[in-house]
Amino acid sequence: MTDLSDTTTLRSYFFWGQAAAEIAISLINNSPHILPNTTINIKRFNTMPINWRPLRPYYHSNSYGGGETIATALEIAKNHPDVVAVVGEFFSESTVFSAEVYGYNKIPLCGATQTSSILLDKTRYPYFTQTVPLTVQFEVFSSLLLFWNVNRVALISPRSLSGSNLCLAIAESLKRHKIEIVASIQSDASVDEIGKSLLRANARYIVICEGADTTADIYLGWEKTAVGRDFVWLSVNLPEPNGNIEAKYGKNFTQNAKGMVVFYTNTTTTSPMNLLFNQLVGQLVEEYGVGDYNTINNIVATTIAMPMFDCVGNLVTGMDKLLKSDATFTPHLLSSRFIQYLLNYTLFQNTGYQGIFVDPFMLTANGDVQIRDAEYGSPTSRLWKD
Repeated sequence: MTDLSDTTTLRSYFFWGQAAAEIAISLINNSPHILPNTTINIKRFNTMPINWRPLRPYYHSNSYGGGETIATALEIAKNHPDVVAVVGEFFSESTVFSAEVYGYNKIPLCGATQTSSILLDKTRYPYFTQTVPLTVQFEVFSSLLLFWNVNRVALISPRSLSGSNLCLAIAESLKRHKIEIVASIQSDASVDEIGKSLLRANARYIVICEGADTTADIYLGWEKTAVGRDFVWLSVNLPEPNGNIEAKYGKNFTQNAKGMVVFYTNTTTTSPMNLLFNQLVGQLVEEYGVGDYNTINNIVATTIAMPMFDCVGNLVTGMDKLLKSDATFTPHLLSSRFIQYLLNYTLFQNTGYQGIFVDPFMLTANGDVQIRDAEYGSPTSRLWKD
């Protein structure tokens, strides 16, 4: 548990997400109100190649192919007819393929980590939903830039499928609002090349959609040239570098990082949200022996525990709503896949589920979670580890 409490590792990030999903199922099985007299069983499948290892603590697109996920989706569809829904998959690069397999077989899939705008196409992915609020991210930067009367920006994007498509959607939003992109820069270029491109473009406002560690490398790597009062950086991720931070960026890294504007989702906490949060934390402490509540609270807040919990909650609430809508629909019909054609994303748009992350939990027309408010802020010293 000591190793798994380090939430900067990919192993920990996914472990606690799956643990939260299992707890959500346990709570539902013990509830007399949701799918009464019905027990949800868990089947676990591994979509990772046996010898796969991440190149960094956070995922990078060149470290994983994705063929295993397609094989697993076909295996589930063909040989496991009692599986009526799937929670998981993790990487956009593989989900864009496996979600088509699940969709073809009318098996709903809920993801908690995918950030590719491709997956928002409901004509292609009618059975895919997600607890990542992507749709709002496309417009949030444009709204802020328009408020500032900004009409030209530079855009730094990765080559990976998830990041580049998120950046593409942001770029389309900028263009719709008549904000000129004066430089479009690939983030896999050297820090020196990126900095020179920014200076050539004379770009004061810079949008970057990269992972936490790469964002830190690029942003803080240029602290003497393209960071300061003459530049404004907007990011989809917090700049959280790996390794020895002071050795990389000096002792003033926290002060320098405050110049970046980061988008945050903002949800007003409700009593049902607090109840679910306390139930999740209590179960994690009881089942995994993490006695330090500060540690377990950090785990819940910084991993995919809450998004995975809500994936399960919304899927099951939607199925419960479906069975209660027609007396001829029975748990047997559901578990035998006889009514799978009704389990597309529209069933889960407004189930009445009150989530741990959002309450009420609703989906947009694109199948991603809908949030009412957004916040902007700067990184603070609490984000950095000594």
